[in-house]
Amino acid sequence: MHGAIPLTIKSYSKNEDGAIAIIFAISVFVLFLSAGLAVDYGRAVSLKSDAQAALDAALLSAASQGRAQDDDDDSNVADRAKKFFEENWKQTYGDETVNVDIQETSDGGLTGTATVNMPNRMWQIFGKKALDFKIESAVRMGEGSVEMVLALDTTGSMSGSKIEILKTSAKDLFASIFSVANAGERVLAGIVPFAQYANVGLANRNAPWISVPLNESTTEDYCYDKQELISSSNCRMETYTGTNDGQPYSYEYEVCDNVYGDPTPVCEPQTTTTTWYGCAGSRNYPLDTQDQNFDDQVPGVMNVSCGAEITPLSNDESILSSAIDSLSASGETYIPAGLNWGWRVLSEQEPFTGGVAYGAKKDGIPVRKILVLMTDGMTTKSPEYPDHDGTDTSVSNTLTGELCANIKATGIEIFTVAFEITDHDTKNLLRSCATDPSKYFDAGSGDELQTAFANIAKDVTPLHLAK
Repeated sequence: MHGAIPLTIKSYSKNEDGAIAIIFAISVFVLFLSAGLAVDYGRAVSLKSDAQAALDAALLSAASQGRAQDDDDDSNVADRAKKFFEENWKQTYGDETVNVDIQETSDGGLTGTATVNMPNRMWQIFGKKALDFKIESAVRMGEGSVEMVLALDTTGSMSGSKIEILKTSAKDLFASIFSVANAGERVLAGIVPFAQYANVGLANRNAPWISVPLNESTTEDYCYDKQELISSSNCRMETYTGTNDGQPYSYEYEVCDNVYGDPTPVCEPQTTTTTWYGCAGSRNYPLDTQDQNFDDQVPGVMNVSCGAEITPLSNDESILSSAIDSLSASGETYIPAGLNWGWRVLSEQEPFTGGVAYGAKKDGIPVRKILVLMTDGMTTKSPEYPDHDGTDTSVSNTLTGELCANIKATGIEIFTVAFEITDHDTKNLLRSCATDPSKYFDAGSGDELQTAFANIAKDVTPLHLAK
């Protein structure tokens, strides 16, 4: 019949339509499978990235807190890191299976591994019910060596809870810097307690850089008019105001209306002693702002008390901890005493010789020299060479600024901590004394003092990811 399609062509057309349908179905399946596999793979990549970030954060967080000071369940740094990881992981991924193992290393760091088991949707077609992957991380303490001196205000205004929180803060700082690898070879630290004077130690009495008079005792007749008390009446308690390191306080004192007899001349032997308790005065300006020319000796000041002795640079944390425990609060404030002797303890030359030369290197890395100055108030004393009995605090503040500049010129880094200070001029003085603004801390409470010392420790022993 004209115009009819041959049978063979009809059959081919039907066969072609069926083949196309099959190819289309296969293509759709392949595309669907590829998309599913891609989703599983993308989810795995995202999960692996999140696990890496979570493990890194856990190690850094736990290591930055250092060794716990109590005996609770989280006292182990590795345990704290594992707990941190697991709690954060569960918040984000619920019951997604993960196994984490974190260990402390001998050099004071942490290493961790996390194995994640991620159930699949599409990969199960190929018999793989889950994707397993493992990530690793490690945290190490900062490299290099450090020499650090804490110049600590132990004046009367630091009495009570303030001196106790200072002890805790200082010991925590030492615990952190001595937790680095090979600390015995890399870390030296010293302590300079100061008030009106610093105590250089009785053992240095005959050192060539200091001049101390001999202890003496003399007895002479002392004559005076003695009056016997005949009667007292109208005794009462009266309130008076005194000062302790510039801080006013009130006290009560009993006062009576006394009646005395006629004066009678009396002569009695009286013994006078002159004793040195380790207190160092100041050389004449400008030597009192310098760490040189000790042929011109430091004068020893007689018959005054000056608190705990200076602890020279040491790599023994137990010695430093014991020295911190021995601190007590008394006396007036003379900030240049703390700066001067903190500088001298860091120096390689006399009076103290425990430091390395300025700019020296260990294992090719420059040694950091650090002076931490902590005070809770403005200077209340000024020099009346060689003593510090004056009251012209403007002179003392000028000397403080000059000392800070001279110390920083040697390459020593200065950190300053203002502890519960309200005087803005003193705060500004301490801020300008610090090497840069980030090294000045305004601690308005005991908790903030601990935080300041912890931040100094982090600066000295920075953490870094090693993997």
